[in-house]
Amino acid sequence: MTTPTPGDGYRVDLDHLDAVTAAIAGLQGFVADSLAGLDARVAAAHQSWTGSGADKHRAAHQEWMKAAEEVHDGIEKMRAAAAAAHGHYSNAVAANLKLLGR
Repeated sequence: MTTPTPGDGYRVDLDHLDAVTAAIAGLQGFVADSLAGLDARVAAAHQSWTGSGADKHRAAHQEWMKAAEEVHDGIEKMRAAAAAAHGHYSNAVAANLKLLGR
């Protein structure tokens, strides 16, 4: 988005908003891939690791993964909001142009 100067009105850079939406989607994919890789490595470690230390680690890992999934879900909400904003701004531009006969 661009910051308007006084008297300039309100403007949105839709190309920049698209770029931000794509960057958020990329972050979301990175987080998902990282979590899957981490979870696989922890699962592999627990194939041969037993005892109370392993049990505590497994419980801590599950708690950490739950929190990380919440972060991932939050990133998805940001991506969806950015995509929705693009649609709303595009629709507003189209409606304004129609009202102006353009």
